[in-house]
Amino acid sequence: MNFFGFSLLAFFFILTAILVSAQNNNRHEDVVKTVRRINKHVLLTIKEVPTQMLKMKKYAKKSRINNTNFVRRRLAVANVMTVNSTTSEFKKKQKSFQHQLPTSFDTHEHASVSYEATKVIYGVAAKINKAEPSVHGEQGCSQAHVRIKTGSGQNYESITAGWHVFPELNGDESIRLFLLWTTDGYQTKICYNYECEEFEQENDDGDGNDDDDEVLLGNILDLSSSQPDIQVNIWKDPDQQKWFLMINDELMGKWKSDTFPALGGPYTSVEWGGEVSNNMTEMGTGRFGHEGHNKACYIRNLEIMTTDNPNEPIQVPFRDLIKRETEPDFYNVSIHHNSHYIYFGGPGSNPGNP
Repeated sequence: MNFFGFSLLAFFFILTAILVSAQNNNRHEDVVKTVRRINKHVLLTIKEVPTQMLKMKKYAKKSRINNTNFVRRRLAVANVMTVNSTTSEFKKKQKSFQHQLPTSFDTHEHASVSYEATKVIYGVAAKINKAEPSVHGEQGCSQAHVRIKTGSGQNYESITAGWHVFPELNGDESIRLFLLWTTDGYQTKICYNYECEEFEQENDDGDGNDDDDEVLLGNILDLSSSQPDIQVNIWKDPDQQKWFLMINDELMGKWKSDTFPALGGPYTSVEWGGEVSNNMTEMGTGRFGHEGHNKACYIRNLEIMTTDNPNEPIQVPFRDLIKRETEPDFYNVSIHHNSHYIYFGGPGSNPGNP
């Protein structure tokens, strides 16, 4: 090859390298822009936190409440780049979460208790025992939750929060914190964790420091932790007309004031217990609720906030709790009136189930 031919070939190699580098730079800039939008600095001042929650030490201890704001972990560029190679694909990934969630809950099995409110409900709370159920089948999911729901049929508003095991959605069989809510009975509005804009995630303080103890929706829960349960609080501030979600003294976020026009009003029920997407899946620890202490999964400190006690949760009247067992041969729930616990769960239709 003569000198001219060699020079021409070298030129093409250099040009190709420049074009590839420019493409990668543009891709990185797109990702950086996405991260900056996600990490948009919106401070939550102490004035925005409902006063009834600040007055209560059991919700305020170990909290991030101070004179300025709350803290959450910033999303890093690397987090986005590892999900997908382009910003557009990353956005598609986010939106695909909604379509992976079940659109019908008619086939789900339940072992839970509910309380039919006779007054306006301002909040619901509980401590939920952590467990690691075995999940099977297409879109197999097992969860333990606190739920508030207003309405009936296909026309209702609800907020559900707790932990679940959902391999098809999360990519593993880990137990994770989750939030699921709707404003139209899941007909068109199916919102998971931070997906929908009406739920405003709390933002960091801009100092760039991460906290390993920080709680975020979607987090994997540590079953070996000395803390055997998680605290879930869902409540409405009457003054701000906004609903809030707190887990383990960490404020996860709040909904815009016009998101739930009916929630908490007439025809409201609150629920505590377990739910599975099919009867091949274990609920809770995989042991029946009637097996009780040290065997079945539990929920304790079942509390509500009503017009009579808008500033502090009170224990739900256990005598008024209603059992919900859709397949009692596979899953059941037991109410312990003396200890004020409920135990729930079951093995499902597994061969080991007698």
